[in-house]
Amino acid sequence: MSARPFVAQGQRPSDLIVGLTMSRLPACRSGAIRRSALLHRLEVVTPARPVTLIHGPAGSGKTTLLADYARTTATRCIWCSLRGADGDLEVVPNALYAGLANLSPEEPPMEPPLRSLRGYVDWIVACLVHAVERSPDGRVDVIVDDAQRVVGTPSAELLSVLLEQLPDGARVLLAARSLLRLPGLQRLRALGEVLQLGPCELAFSTSEVEALRSATFGPGMHLDVSARAHATFDGWAFGVSAMLATLSRGGPSADNAVNQHLFELDPYLEDQVLRDLPPGICRWLLESAVLPDVVPETCDAVLERSDSLSMVRQVVGLGLFLAEDGPGVWRYTPFFQEFLRRRSIADLPRHCVVRANAVRHLAARGQLAAALRCWRE
Repeated sequence: MSARPFVAQGQRPSDLIVGLTMSRLPACRSGAIRRSALLHRLEVVTPARPVTLIHGPAGSGKTTLLADYARTTATRCIWCSLRGADGDLEVVPNALYAGLANLSPEEPPMEPPLRSLRGYVDWIVACLVHAVERSPDGRVDVIVDDAQRVVGTPSAELLSVLLEQLPDGARVLLAARSLLRLPGLQRLRALGEVLQLGPCELAFSTSEVEALRSATFGPGMHLDVSARAHATFDGWAFGVSAMLATLSRGGPSADNAVNQHLFELDPYLEDQVLRDLPPGICRWLLESAVLPDVVPETCDAVLERSDSLSMVRQVVGLGLFLAEDGPGVWRYTPFFQEFLRRRSIADLPRHCVVRANAVRHLAARGQLAAALRCWRE
């Protein structure tokens, strides 16, 4: 039994189906491996850390990890996915209303008496207190998937205030593609009250890639693929899993499968990574990928701008496959850099200008090998 979400002023009843669909746990993916170490970290609850933030780019395994946790934990979980949500103030309360109704079908939650920011927060806190009291272990976890969608919307302030007013026994687990610049979350982070799992923690280890290979092909098949898949994608879950799936369909050798798969990833990266980025960050990504390494001062000179250090910090904060490779030097994960280079050719005149600037700049500083490499690529 599922309760129908309440109708906020100005909404059409047909809009409210979103509240029901957002409260449904995603289907279990076939072939997924159990990430025991991460699940254990989610299970270890301390009152000092009532908020967990799992952040990383699309395809990092955030949703899969939280869904696996929700299926296996003894703690009652309320699942709220904001995928496709428009960020109106009623979106989060509607999703929570449906999720709370799923916890206790025989006792649907009361509707909020006052439909305002303060009214919604007070109502959610009261509902969570009631849910904690009825929970066998005195705990309730609220899982909010695709939480980055609230940023810049009326729901952002609601979620920010709620995080700072959680009742004892309630915890919020957020999955997002960024660090979420919510004031309430930032204050809790500064106080050490947020458990964070980022791209490094989400990346598959070599042993996890080997377990996935074994589950895909069997213990004795394609033994050389694990190391290649891990190195190519630096443990990025979607890339590794999809590459193994490509190879499992038969036909190409391991080398050809990798090359074929890299091109097949382009539509996914275009749709899931580049599409929602601010145009300024997207342009900087495409142009800076021409350089062998990302050095902010070099980027400023080559790209004819002065904000590359700020761009680096933003891209790293988004978990977009850019990692520090020494003091003042960053490097893209190779597969992502190759994608950006292929994509940048869509604006061929600008691509040629940037590449020519890069060659001149590197050569003038005696970095002849880097200049030659940049020209050839």
